[in-house]
Formats: sequence, C-alpha cells, structure tokens
Amino acid sequence: MGKMNWNPWMGLDMAAEELDQLMGEACPGGARGAAAVWKPVADMVEDRTGVTLRLDLPGVALEDVAVEIRGNELLVYGVRRSGSESSSNAFHVLERPCGPFARRFSLPVAVDRDSVCARLKHGVLTVTVERKSAERRIIPVD
Repeated sequence: MGKMNWNPWMGLDMAAEELDQLMGEACPGGARGAAAVWKPVADMVEDRTGVTLRLDLPGVALEDVAVEIRGNELLVYGVRRSGSESSSNAFHVLERPCGPFARRFSLPVAVDRDSVCARLKHGVLTVTVERKSAERRIIPVD
C-alpha cells in the first residue's frame, strides 16, 4: 500500500460533501442553485520525478479547460456545457453536473514551473509537473 498523508481537515471535507449530497436530494438543482461550481474527482501522485494529477472531465471540451500554477498551488478550472440546450426536452434523470468547475491543489514538493504539461484524453485531464532540481552549493568554511 502506498504512502498516504494525513489531512486533519479530511473529516470536515467529507461532512461538507455529505451535506451537499443531502441538500441536493432534498432540493433538486443543488443547495447552492444552478450556478454552483462542481468539483471533478481527482488523484494526485508523487514519485521521484515529480507530481502527476489526474482529473475526470468526461464531456468537457479542450477549449473549456484551463490549468494554472500559482506559487505552490495548481489550479484547474473550466466549464462543462450542457449537451441539451433545447428547453422542450423533458428530463427524467439529470445527475451529471454541468456548468463551471474548479479545483485547487497544493503541490507537495517544490516544482519546476516551466515543466508543467497538461493533456486531455478520453475524458481524463493529466497534468504532470517535474520536481525542482536540487542545486548543489559548496559552502566555504572560515
């Protein structure tokens, strides 16, 4: 089994997600209304070369996704457009989120900002960032 970092806020995040789910069942369209930002599921893995982030974004067009790096954070945001703009449709089940999405991830290691590479293929966005190479410096001793 791989290394997993403990997150003291995990319980709070899970409680918020459960509350959102309950409110979504009680109030169709979600507790926050139609303009709510949804969160695509993601995996972030660190190895000896850097960090790889994978987000599930089925149905999201390439031109509707943006990736930014700010400080030690990786931001992914965009929009999934509704496939059925016709108001004459009668929906019986409407579970797939559409509209704006956003995720923010703290990078676990120092990274080379110029090495960021993002690719959207088969509904999965893969973002890779290489570790910052450790510069060796010899310190003179007086």
